Amino acid sequence: MCRDLVRAPSENPPGDEREVAEVAQRWLGRLGLATERVEPKPGRVSVLSSWGSGDRTLLFNGHYDVVPVSDPEHWPFPPFGAAVDDGKIFGRGTCDMKAGIASAIAAVATLQRAGIDPDGRLLLHLVADEETLGVWGTRHLVEAGYCDGATEALVGEPTSMNLVTSERGAVWLRIFTEGSSAHGSTPQLGVNAIEHMARVVEAVRGIRFRKLHDVLGAPTVNIGTIRGGHKVNMVPDHCEIEIDRRTLPGESTDEIVAEFEAALDRAREAEPGLRARIEVDDTAEAAETPPETSMVGLLAQGRDAFGVDGSEVGYMGATDARYLINQGHIPSVIFGPGDIMLAHTTGEYVEIDSLVACTKVYAYAFAGYLAGH
Repeated sequence: MCRDLVRAPSENPPGDEREVAEVAQRWLGRLGLATERVEPKPGRVSVLSSWGSGDRTLLFNGHYDVVPVSDPEHWPFPPFGAAVDDGKIFGRGTCDMKAGIASAIAAVATLQRAGIDPDGRLLLHLVADEETLGVWGTRHLVEAGYCDGATEALVGEPTSMNLVTSERGAVWLRIFTEGSSAHGSTPQLGVNAIEHMARVVEAVRGIRFRKLHDVLGAPTVNIGTIRGGHKVNMVPDHCEIEIDRRTLPGESTDEIVAEFEAALDRAREAEPGLRARIEVDDTAEAAETPPETSMVGLLAQGRDAFGVDGSEVGYMGATDARYLINQGHIPSVIFGPGDIMLAHTTGEYVEIDSLVACTKVYAYAFAGYLAGH
């Protein structure tokens, strides 16, 4: 099943999940499950299905869009060939996260074969667009009411079977410095925006964080790009940097912007006449679910039952769980097969043993939750 999903390319951008959606629907149909396609924008298809009925509703969320392949010639096997070698499946999306989707569907098949009659409902949301912040996938499903009624959720991102109840968010912003042009031979007649940006970078590097999370640790700042100037013999009148500020649960965008405004004030003190401004490009909220959420205990019990190693960790990146937790108000746990460090890499793979082990744990947790345990 995982190989079948991987062979259906679903790179985002540009973003078109129609082919992989059809593959997922075929597999769900083999289990006798009806499916619904949600397509808020042409080509951006999520597939919804359910098994069982009752008052308790567990939502499984998994995305089947993948990041693009920029260097296919450097892969050990074709990136959409789903080759098997040395106990691994190679291909874009194996780890992130078609393996998690395959494990969830296989877990349902396992419970059906075992004759389980669920006293509750399992919703399966196989979604588009997670790799570009989920606007046409999970966010749309939450806002349109497709997640209403879910009492808890499981997001199948790769965690190496570690339990994740908290994840960092992000604020992406730009800082601009403005100067004035002059000939390169008379720099004293201009104002060098790049030199002023150097003051800004120094001030940003001096930011000290007041908050610390027990699992996620401290926030981080990365200056990811810099652009400035027009020609080597001109004094640059413009410079800009892009910054990735990773956030903790409870931090707001307004707080982050104020933090950087304070840094600009320090830069202005060091460089009188410095002109700088901030723009926010995008945000992704941090999220946290209480550790007493029942899926936490069920997944841990499932790991113990099948001898699967794992611990409790925080997620350094952002996932669709943030929409389920923050906007949908659904306690959500992140747990899945594969190593997150392999996500988005050249030669991405998932170990078959990890797929099988995760399927067992999912089946245990699904059965326990749908039985009301």
